[in-house]
Amino acid sequence: MADDRPIMRFHRLQWLKRLGSLGGRTVSVLALLAIVVATCDKLGLRADMSADHRFTLSPALVRIIADQRSPIELVTIWDERVAAMAEPCAEGLREMAQENPHALSVRHIDPALHRVALDEFSKRYHEAAAPAIYVVSSADGSDRAFKIPFNLLTRQLLQREIGGALLSLRDQHPPHAVFLSGHGELRPDGGDQDGDSRLRRSLELGGFTVADVELARGGHIAADALLILAGPIFPLGDADLHAVEQHLADGGAALVMGDDRMPADLIAALRRRGILWGRLVTKPLPTDWKAYLTAAEPGALPVIASLTRNFAGAANFPYHNLVIGAGLVNPHHLASAQVALSGQSLLSPYSVLVQVLDPRLVGADTGNALAEAYAALGIPPFSADPLLQTAKNDAWLKLRSDPLTEPEHLGPSIPIAWALTAQPSSDSVRAGQGTRLVLWGSREAASDGVLGQENFANQTWLVDLAKWAARREPVSAIPESETAAFRVDITDRGLFWLMALLIAAVPCSCIGAAILAWWERR
Repeated sequence: MADDRPIMRFHRLQWLKRLGSLGGRTVSVLALLAIVVATCDKLGLRADMSADHRFTLSPALVRIIADQRSPIELVTIWDERVAAMAEPCAEGLREMAQENPHALSVRHIDPALHRVALDEFSKRYHEAAAPAIYVVSSADGSDRAFKIPFNLLTRQLLQREIGGALLSLRDQHPPHAVFLSGHGELRPDGGDQDGDSRLRRSLELGGFTVADVELARGGHIAADALLILAGPIFPLGDADLHAVEQHLADGGAALVMGDDRMPADLIAALRRRGILWGRLVTKPLPTDWKAYLTAAEPGALPVIASLTRNFAGAANFPYHNLVIGAGLVNPHHLASAQVALSGQSLLSPYSVLVQVLDPRLVGADTGNALAEAYAALGIPPFSADPLLQTAKNDAWLKLRSDPLTEPEHLGPSIPIAWALTAQPSSDSVRAGQGTRLVLWGSREAASDGVLGQENFANQTWLVDLAKWAARREPVSAIPESETAAFRVDITDRGLFWLMALLIAAVPCSCIGAAILAWWERR
């Protein structure tokens, strides 16, 4: 029998030569690709292959950056625990700064490693929260800062937020917010439950100028100002109430917050506009809507209680801190969309229900009767959108002093916050502009104690409400910069093997198979 070993040895050598040639060519191709990638990275060449170019700076934002003349510093404040998640935002900020390096610069402050820099920043801008992004300007000798809180939604909205911040800091006439005082409202030195220092600072970091107005001492509400009624508990009086109503009639904006201690004269003024504070329309429905809107309902107002959706962090009212979370915040309204999409919850202590009688929402016959009543009272047509509500079969109404006893049957969801847009009044001093009114049935939701709870989005929410009311919506020409179609949670070791598979194994296999196929065909 012939010895086949030389033939087998020959075929084995041929395959070894082929594999050696294959390995050498594969290494050559990979080396060439690595050189190309390194060259493109060195030259800053990039290609966004996504369908909607979501990873490319918006042309609208590029124009805003190019038009920036005064120096702007983009300051990121977070520690190493957040650094990995925040790196895409930091990279985006660096890319923005490259568009206009003479005007924009980026600086990072680690709260643990850069204590001196953090203290200097806090002293200069009166704020140094973490994690956050600050857009700061020192033009004309005045230090101004615009705060962008960092959360899961920041990466998606970063371009829009930066564009809005640049325009806000560039605005020579920033929006003005005035706090009505003299009626037991929240005040700067009120402490955790009655203080509003954090709210004022949040508005300043949102681009507003902030001041107090005490009408009894000769104060005046400018027609273009955002009037904030931060939980009055004492009557406004005829003169102050008339000034507030005149501001609304002139197309002014207002943010009204209050609980079961809301004064009766303000409740009556809101009721004329179809806003029932702490009350519900019961059946049978009124036949004379004008009389109903001008009537007074005596008695104490109930608050909303819940045993399942509450925050027990404060010993004084452990079961009246409503937690308004996912699915309970309107994601379709500009005033509430950011918080709704962020997945963060709101804290609403001692809340009362707020019902708005919008003719669009109550059926044709009742709507027509309501519209006629509003016209007879001189109230311009309006539209209302609910912003917050409780969960179904979860909450109930009770007096503040009553014991906490869950009833046998829990009813439907209870609305507690609304956004109203009214058509211009015929006698308005601001021709063509109607009233924007935001209502929230909680006073302490804006207090220093609640805004100090970093687990909740109350600060972001209140600034968004104020911006919407003052007609400072996001820059509509700047789209969302990135939308995650899916999310993968993976360990570091799993990520290593996944990257090895995608970068090395799969390309090498494909290249090797192609070369072998070509070799056999040859």
